[in-house]
Amino acid sequence: MATARRMLDKATLLITAALLISAGTSPSAWASPRFGTVEAQIAGSANALMPALYLPQIFNANTGPLLLVAQRGAAALQGQCDWEAGTLAYGWIHAWRVTQVEQYLLWARDWIDGCIPLKPSITHVNDGLLGYAALVVYEEYGQSARLDFAQKVADYLMNTATRTADGALTHFGDTVWDDTLLGTVPFLLEMSKVSGNAAYAEEAYTQVIRHANHLQDPTTGLYHHAWDESESTYLSPVYWGRGNGWIMLADIEVLSTMTATHPLSATVLSIFQQQAAALRLLQDSSGLWHTVVTRPDFYSETSASALIGYAFQRGVEAGWLNAADYMPAGRAASAAVWRKVLADGTVADVSGPTGPMATEPQYEAIPHDQMQLYGQGLTLLLDRPFGP
Repeated sequence: MATARRMLDKATLLITAALLISAGTSPSAWASPRFGTVEAQIAGSANALMPALYLPQIFNANTGPLLLVAQRGAAALQGQCDWEAGTLAYGWIHAWRVTQVEQYLLWARDWIDGCIPLKPSITHVNDGLLGYAALVVYEEYGQSARLDFAQKVADYLMNTATRTADGALTHFGDTVWDDTLLGTVPFLLEMSKVSGNAAYAEEAYTQVIRHANHLQDPTTGLYHHAWDESESTYLSPVYWGRGNGWIMLADIEVLSTMTATHPLSATVLSIFQQQAAALRLLQDSSGLWHTVVTRPDFYSETSASALIGYAFQRGVEAGWLNAADYMPAGRAASAAVWRKVLADGTVADVSGPTGPMATEPQYEAIPHDQMQLYGQGLTLLLDRPFGP
């Protein structure tokens, strides 16, 4: 009983810390929705916005809803230099790389240039998202301050950030979260490319495996949200939807840079395929996944569905996943996510920032009635039609 009490207290402290890290977002803010869910709006609000239809025009990068989603995120930024804005920037960069429309990268440039002076020191693994944006912008536009900032992030992750005994980067204290791979893996891979130092890529590869060792259920293939080293147990045993999506995104990033002959390639591929197989069977008939993927009675969550759908798309395109099984699932996810885009570009039904919690109903209680910057960014991953 005492151990359980300590775990509950620790979880409460970590959730509070997570909310403080998330600038401008608090439970009190959640209580004042900026918009209703799609279902609520369709039900008859006087100011209702009907969801945009899933049409080929979505993928017109110059005038379609892809640009509208990106613009809506840019308009909502209010000086945030945190992981939420960083995920939006990740989406902008993805859209730029795919479409070559410079406006997407200009948004990322303006954002990171405003953040660099506000971050004299690097203090958290989430800062890797800022480092990633700084590197990509540096590659295109130059300016040594951007590269210097990225090097500062790299030095923190490689030399200063807290780790478990086996070297897994922790998120808070001695706890391992699936969220951590979002902030670290894309950055480390980009740093390796820019610097020519393979040690950064190797660190990304090993972090994916170490996190799998601590968080992936060997039977189901799904990921628990968080693990506590000091208690040697799960801080949160819940199969959180967006958390499973973070992992799949990291796996995709790693597999995209690894050679087939790399000693860890087969291990990462197996990790990815086992998780994908489990998630495919849990997809709702709507095409979405639920905020806790094993709870079909919980609400469907858009950002998790964008991440998983994107991973399926990339997995099929690269030959890591079987097209007959995963193409229909990926296509359904893409269509369902775009049906969550409202007429003003807002992506609806994205759950609020979520720290590890002990029980599944606590995840269901997280509000999903506000626009979230990361929801805007993750929707941009679904940038083109999937399949013939």
